[in-house]
Amino acid sequence: MFTPIDWLPSELHAESWHASLQLVGLVGSFTYVCVFFLVQAGRICGNGILYPLLQVLAASCVLASLTTAFNLAAVIIQFSFILIALYGIWYRVSGRLSARLDRSAAATPPTPAFEIAHRPEPADADAQSSAPDILRFSPSDMRADRGGQSHSEPLDGSDLGRIKGHWM
Repeated sequence: MFTPIDWLPSELHAESWHASLQLVGLVGSFTYVCVFFLVQAGRICGNGILYPLLQVLAASCVLASLTTAFNLAAVIIQFSFILIALYGIWYRVSGRLSARLDRSAAATPPTPAFEIAHRPEPADADAQSSAPDILRFSPSDMRADRGGQSHSEPLDGSDLGRIKGHWM
């Protein structure tokens, strides 16, 4: 069977070329594992551009090693990884992802928690007293202990609505 290294002049040179390509394949395999770990550990984003770039690098390295020990199934997998990663790179670079996210953000109304946190205080005292506790909360009420009170002030039953608002 013909392999891409058959054109090399000497058997010794061919063996060193084969060993070099196998080393390149090991680097590709190690890159696959490291990239997967970095995504799982939250060090890189799977939606970012770095992830598909590293996938192309890893797949190319493994594909290079397959030139000396051909395996059709492995070649198909590596080409698939390269094509899908190149599509992901094109998708991110072309701006289609950001345009799609902008359209979906414009179509989605703000969440009630956002509205409540940014609602202005009522002007009169009657409206203030009839509003539920969560609506009377303002971001300036928040303290470092996230309970709405400093450590020297005791909590009573009237503070429960504000405390619940901090944990939402």
